[in-house]
Amino acid sequence: MKKLFVALFLLLAALSFGQTTARDYYNRGLTFFDQNDWDIAILEFTDAIKLDPNYFDAYMKRGRVYRNREEHTRSIADYNQALRLRPNSSDAYVGRAITYGDRSAGNNVYSIQRAIEDLNQAIRLDPASYVAYYWRGRMYLDLGMNQASGTPVGSTAGHNSLNQAVTDLSQAIRLNSNSWVAYTYRALAYNWLGLKSLQDADNARARSIPDELFRSVDHGR
Repeated sequence: MKKLFVALFLLLAALSFGQTTARDYYNRGLTFFDQNDWDIAILEFTDAIKLDPNYFDAYMKRGRVYRNREEHTRSIADYNQALRLRPNSSDAYVGRAITYGDRSAGNNVYSIQRAIEDLNQAIRLDPASYVAYYWRGRMYLDLGMNQASGTPVGSTAGHNSLNQAVTDLSQAIRLNSNSWVAYTYRALAYNWLGLKSLQDADNARARSIPDELFRSVDHGR
């Protein structure tokens, strides 16, 4: 009921000042996005797109909401449209990569290889993109763990991917030293590589970073 009241208030406020614009709908979508109210957020972003079919930011946010709702095919479609509008958007490649790399996406969408290809392109477009290096590190970590899983003790299966994960997560940390999640995932890579002292050091560093230094980092796209 409270969310419905907020939606009605925002709508009436916009109407009182004249015709509702695509920007009005987009801003309302952001409000519900921040409240994790995916259903209403999608409606608002969709209305923004109806008024402005070239609204890049609306496609980006709706693609992210669809991913949060595990509607991965629709998420990919929105990121594809965002890339048609801005072919050189590093963020759009990162967003699509996150959807491709989501294990819940199912066989029709899930593809670590496609995710890595998109992240390679994101990094080519923006070599200083913390999120691109972070997510590519995550993807290589998943790939390495899959390759190493079930192999005998002492096997080096998956080590190339795990070492690449360490390289990418290290670059993410250089770009954002307050990323405790990057330290945590790098520690996991070290664990699979059998480097316990480095794993322990990263876990300790992750625990030492205050939450307030990290909250401003948005890992989604």
